[in-house]
Amino acid sequence: MILIIPAAIFENFKVGYSTIQVMFLKILFSLISFLVTGFALGISLAGWYYEKFEHVIIPRINFPWFVLLALVVMLAIEAAQIFSLLKAVKREFLQFDQDN
Repeated sequence: MILIIPAAIFENFKVGYSTIQVMFLKILFSLISFLVTGFALGISLAGWYYEKFEHVIIPRINFPWFVLLALVVMLAIEAAQIFSLLKAVKREFLQFDQDN
């Protein structure tokens, strides 16, 4: 939530910034949020893998199944948002293209 809230603020905060700068900041915060969520999911799944298949007990974060499901859904939403923002940035750059 700490990383998603600034992205939401930048989504509606366009005073004093050009559109490209706002989109860049939204992409940056989305990537950071994707990174943190991916780390949480990866640590949990790696601990489960080592315990189940390698028979090695390591200290790990035990998330319930519904938290893992929420992390997967959040990663999917972040990925869709990042691709949508990149598409908008491409469209913005094409407006500046003199050949078009």
